[in-house]
Amino acid sequence: MRTLSFGLLLLAVASGGCYYSATLLTPNLKLHISNVSAVPMTVPVNGESALTASVENPSGGKLTYVWAAHGGTVIPDGNTARYFGATCCTSTDVVAVIVKNEKGETDTHLLTLNVLQPPDSTATP
Repeated sequence: MRTLSFGLLLLAVASGGCYYSATLLTPNLKLHISNVSAVPMTVPVNGESALTASVENPSGGKLTYVWAAHGGTVIPDGNTARYFGATCCTSTDVVAVIVKNEKGETDTHLLTLNVLQPPDSTATP
């Protein structure tokens, strides 16, 4: 559920030394990334996670997406992307998505993924 922010319009009337005001509330109609999901949230090195961004764009129009990861690899495809874990980032890696609409409004969301160390191939069973 989206929470609406409200602006304030103030109308003032002066009459006989009295001051009156009226307030008009309007909803916030800005671009907003409401959610970014990853399936799975825990990725082995060289493993893959499917990323999806959900965006509220009340003004309508075309959206552009930029995806990036601190250390892993991201292959973008609009509001979705594929993330691949890298050996440099075992423990956690951060993925960013930046969304921009035709009005020039932008929003950014960061997502932290768990990246697992690959199994030790020199260990004996």
